[in-house]
Amino acid sequence: MNEDYWLKRLVILISEKMGLHFSENRLQDLRKAVKIFAQECGYQDAEVFIQSLVESSLTEQQVKTLSSRLTVGETYFFREMKSLEAFRDHVLTELTKYRSRRERRLRVWSAGCSSGEEPYTLSMLIDQMIPEVRNWDIHIYGTDINLQALEKARRGVYTNWSFRGTSDTLRDRYFEPVGQGMYAVKARFKDRVSFSYLNLATDDYPSVLNTQEMDVIFCRNVMMYFTPQMIRRVIQRFYRYLVEGGWLIVAPSETLTLLSSEFSAVPFEGAILYRKGNLGQPVDKVDPVVATAADSFLPQPSIWPETTQVFTAVAPVVPSIEPPTPTHEDNLRLYEKALAAYHGGRYTEAVALLQMICPESGYKKTRVETEGNVSALMARILANQGNLDQAVEWCEKAITKDKINANHRFLLAIIL
Repeated sequence: MNEDYWLKRLVILISEKMGLHFSENRLQDLRKAVKIFAQECGYQDAEVFIQSLVESSLTEQQVKTLSSRLTVGETYFFREMKSLEAFRDHVLTELTKYRSRRERRLRVWSAGCSSGEEPYTLSMLIDQMIPEVRNWDIHIYGTDINLQALEKARRGVYTNWSFRGTSDTLRDRYFEPVGQGMYAVKARFKDRVSFSYLNLATDDYPSVLNTQEMDVIFCRNVMMYFTPQMIRRVIQRFYRYLVEGGWLIVAPSETLTLLSSEFSAVPFEGAILYRKGNLGQPVDKVDPVVATAADSFLPQPSIWPETTQVFTAVAPVVPSIEPPTPTHEDNLRLYEKALAAYHGGRYTEAVALLQMICPESGYKKTRVETEGNVSALMARILANQGNLDQAVEWCEKAITKDKINANHRFLLAIIL
């Protein structure tokens, strides 16, 4: 046996215990990180150290220590503003209208919060949008597997590098200088945020978060590092811990991970958010405004102008009505729009359109062709984004749906 053998065994363990995916082209990164870890632990021989990790099956303490070497803590304030604008202008507006008439309670979770920039950003956005915010019971949870990042998050002190997406005006409004080019989050925004260690792959979420009723979960630029199996498991847990009508917000590059989940996709300008519950059926816990969202899933001449206004007006409570099933012709138009968006490099828009295609419409032959083409286009988008493993999965779905289509097999060969 040699070092490569033990390293591959370690990859399997890391996948099981941390959910992280290390493909062949990332093995060198893992090797470097583990060698540094070995030296810190007093091992001169990296192979012996890797073997000891494998034989111990990665203890909880080893996972905590190793995670700081394997996870990237690169983030900044007000990152990916399109998603944040959708959260602020639509999600928060809807939630505050509903909750202001009832229990003034709000629970937001930043899963994979790194060094804290995201949950503090959310605290600042909430402060902007909720009148008399001090009269609300608001809690923002930040969790991460990286103990070093959590330590920095709790301190709440940052350098200018964390403000590279922030204007000086915003920085001065929410932070106070503490010398040597450092800025501290002001107490009023910091007090409603708490930080905890949490391993999304294995830990019991409610025991760490002390609640099973989240209104909004942010998990951005986290699942892109997970194995496909772990992604499915984490998404199922998120779904379980959201209130009915709650929202999941992921990074634009991670929208494809939600395709086969129970969440409903709600496209906004430049962002896709995901909601728990049937958008066509108002539910007791959610403001009746959601009834209008069903319209965004019907074929329209131009998807973006319509959907950006979905939540601007409150709709009356109406009996539950299932939206009509799109026809094969409707699906074809959606597919052609998605294809045009793909060729224009607008992958987020292409995914949103593909998610609106109904596989149940049309005769069996045309339905099979539609599902095969949708899966194949998903594979192309994933491949162009560098997610080759997921691209292969979608190619295989396309082949399963439309077995005699040579184009799907040719695409699979190219990706391989």
